[in-house]
Amino acid sequence: MLKQNGLTTPSAHYDMNQFLGSGKTENFDAYIEAAHATGQSHIIIPSINGEYIKTVDECKAVADKMNQAAEICKKNGLKLGYHNHNFEWRRIGDTTFYDTILDNTDPKLVAMEMDIYWVVRSGNDPLELFAKHPGRFEFVHVKDMDKAKSNLNTEIGSGSIDFVKILAKAKQGGVKHFIVEQENYTNIDPYVSIAQSAKYVSTQISI
Repeated sequence: MLKQNGLTTPSAHYDMNQFLGSGKTENFDAYIEAAHATGQSHIIIPSINGEYIKTVDECKAVADKMNQAAEICKKNGLKLGYHNHNFEWRRIGDTTFYDTILDNTDPKLVAMEMDIYWVVRSGNDPLELFAKHPGRFEFVHVKDMDKAKSNLNTEIGSGSIDFVKILAKAKQGGVKHFIVEQENYTNIDPYVSIAQSAKYVSTQISI
């Protein structure tokens, strides 16, 4: 269906909790098959069970397992990635889970998929992350924050996130794929909404 419509898919979100928790590869094997079938280059971890990252040592253990998963991906012509929400910045000891995986995963093997909305909602600055970890963020989810209700999305360029500044530094972050996303719609047809957002993003990308 993708080919019939002139489309490609560089990645997808695959639940990796089984592997990260127990090291079992049953689901992992199916993910690799699915990625190859659809022509994807990346297997993205969409989130992680919070029970696995309650201590610093547990966070480091997950980072180690991510490196192991990334090696498996590499052997199969793929690359691993991680998609954030906001819980990754909860303080655990003297660090956070997000800092732990950035510092303890191999940059050559593990890409980051930055969800800009969740970074901002967590109180962090995407530009600071780009500057501190240049080249790590191969994917970004471009999702705007409603000006009145921060828990809601709105069309990109219409909300409170300054995408002009953020997307101008995308090259520094290493961004190769811009994924336009919106999870709710208010008084607008979803197809009108996504067209508006996609058009806005395309005018801001300079790489």
